[in-house]
Amino acid sequence: MGTEIEQKFEVPVGSISVITESLRNDASLGNFTVSYLRKVSNLDTYFDVNGEINSRNWSLRVREKNAGISVTLKRPQPASGGSSATHREELENPQDGTLVEVLDRIVAILCGEGIIPVPPCTVESLVHRHGAIAALRRLDLVNTYPVRTSRDVWKVVDASGDVAELAIDETEYLDAVQGSVREGRIEVEIYDPAQAAKLAEIRRHIKERFNARDVRNSKFQQALIHHASQHLRDKLEAKVTLQDIASYDNVAAQIDGSGEFVRGYRFHRLADRRIADVYFDTKKYELFKLGWYLRLRREQDTEEYTFRRLKERGEQRYGTAMQQEIVVRSSSDLEEAWSAIRGWLSGIRGLSRVEAPADFGHLRESLVESGLQESLEVDVSRSSWIVDRASGIDVFSVPDFRNRIAKVKYDRVTYRHPGTSNPLSHFEFEVTGVEDEDAAPNSLRRDSFQAFLGDFVEVCADRTNGGLVDRRTSAKYFYGLTELGIVDKPEWLADGRLSVQLLAREIAPKETLTRNTGLMRFWSALATLIAGLFALSVGEGDGLLAKGSPSLVSIAMQTFGFVALVAGSFFLFRDPPGPVSMVRRVAIIACTVIAAVAITIPSMGRGNAADATAFLGVLPLVISLSRSGMRG
Repeated sequence: MGTEIEQKFEVPVGSISVITESLRNDASLGNFTVSYLRKVSNLDTYFDVNGEINSRNWSLRVREKNAGISVTLKRPQPASGGSSATHREELENPQDGTLVEVLDRIVAILCGEGIIPVPPCTVESLVHRHGAIAALRRLDLVNTYPVRTSRDVWKVVDASGDVAELAIDETEYLDAVQGSVREGRIEVEIYDPAQAAKLAEIRRHIKERFNARDVRNSKFQQALIHHASQHLRDKLEAKVTLQDIASYDNVAAQIDGSGEFVRGYRFHRLADRRIADVYFDTKKYELFKLGWYLRLRREQDTEEYTFRRLKERGEQRYGTAMQQEIVVRSSSDLEEAWSAIRGWLSGIRGLSRVEAPADFGHLRESLVESGLQESLEVDVSRSSWIVDRASGIDVFSVPDFRNRIAKVKYDRVTYRHPGTSNPLSHFEFEVTGVEDEDAAPNSLRRDSFQAFLGDFVEVCADRTNGGLVDRRTSAKYFYGLTELGIVDKPEWLADGRLSVQLLAREIAPKETLTRNTGLMRFWSALATLIAGLFALSVGEGDGLLAKGSPSLVSIAMQTFGFVALVAGSFFLFRDPPGPVSMVRRVAIIACTVIAAVAITIPSMGRGNAADATAFLGVLPLVISLSRSGMRG
């Protein structure tokens, strides 16, 4: 059983080929020289039982590689002298014995810790019958979080001989549901523990030459973080802005360097992201003026389609302004989401009804065809951390996502109006409360999030030499359009709806996602209007303003008709966004008013008025069933 002493670094995944080429052209690292050894492809499968292995900061891995299968158990050891290197006791075949021998020793350790029960038969028989992976499954271990790595291996030497092995990894954390996450790493493992001091010098040269960032997490821990991040949904949001650009990098470096930037909390770094967003709006920016936005996001090979709308003034929950949200990440869900969003947008003037695109590849074309246009381009370079409560033992230990509090995002943003070449740069921290998308509703820890947010802002102020720290609420779309001077600030930015510091998002209610409620309200209002017109026109003879005493029946019908016209008009305009545009609603009311006035004209007579009312009552139906009215 050996001790592994290694130093890990994170680099942008897009820089892997550049770093490899750089080492081929210049093999020196200060007093050290590197030489290329081989390329290796690994598929790692990690095992655990209800988080018991993870909670000990151990990792149990089965690695499938070119030379066969290896089983490895790693257990951390304290680092000496405050070193940032990782020291782990490593039990692995073939250096510690055959596959069966090593697996037998691992099982004995797990049984001794009470992680798994004593197996009913020998490990050797399980391996021979089922193979290594199936044998672990039969011991109640669960294989999760597969990780695929393409590795270039280099040897590091100096005047005394071989010193270390340097690996440049392009790692893919696999998730069948949410999609994979790719990450770049450099790992340096010292050959002889007696030469551990040389690792610090190698570390310094790697950081300076490749702008690499120290990391302590193993790939298993990183897989857990990515898995948790993929299944968390942002629910509460606040923007934190600092006084100068240098302060942002300073804060980010301190978060990575300390692990416990805010006392009592741990920050777990996620892979850096590059995001390209395109927002769509009408020519007059009507979505923006309502506090809505429609965004198409591209990140690596994935696309995401998002629609959010600020709810009406006064609609608050837990003292926070609310948004409704639809997010689509799969083409298979596009048709249902398109229908729901189209229902919300139907009240916007000038938008046409367009059928749902077949896939994301045709989404942009369909948006333009419906009457929208590209209104803002936003490029985001994002570093982010998941925050949980610190255990008080080791701030760099494995994450405990049962106590997750928030996500902190450091965004370097570039805003650009389509077709222009004058970008606007902006920096911000975005702090969001998070909730597991599979958890029970309202599992979000709101009080804990607000407490952390206050502490984070206070620490940022202290760590930036008392610099100005501002906390606000605004989406990137709203900020970009106003700061570029494209549109003026709308009423909803000043009417108090966003005076609170938090902005909560909620998935749109089921009744909003369907068109049934809007259709029922429209048809009921239209039927009430037509019934009122016919009630006013009941009878023969002169119009309503003619001389004479109307009968009690006529009075009752006229009263009912008047009430029906008022009620129908009110319900027709209630909650305008729906299946029928505002233009058509106005046309329906106009036709109704003309018909009601016609009934009161004495020269027309009630018979003729009834005919006119019938004709005008059909006209709204024709309007409502026209090209962008009720079809579909």
